[in-house]
Amino acid sequence: MKKVLIIAVLLIGVSNSAEAQLKTNPTATTQKVDNRTDEQKIADYKYHIKALNEKEEWIRNNPEELKIAQEQGWFEFAAKTRKELRAQIAELENKKK
Repeated sequence: MKKVLIIAVLLIGVSNSAEAQLKTNPTATTQKVDNRTDEQKIADYKYHIKALNEKEEWIRNNPEELKIAQEQGWFEFAAKTRKELRAQIAELENKKK
């Protein structure tokens, strides 16, 4: 009985201290800073598109994977991602002009 009581008190204390730490930790809400240059971003976006194209080709050549991808909406998600990446590339390229 004493062991159960000690464990319960310990768990309550740990959960309260974790909650207090989340409330007082200012680094928990900071945002990441992207230090890449525009050229690096464009290269990364193009690489991402290339990777999506290669994955799609691989999926289409594997019937089991094709079925799973279709069921999960992978192709729609990939098309949306490609569109967003192309828009970001165009925005960065127009920014240079």
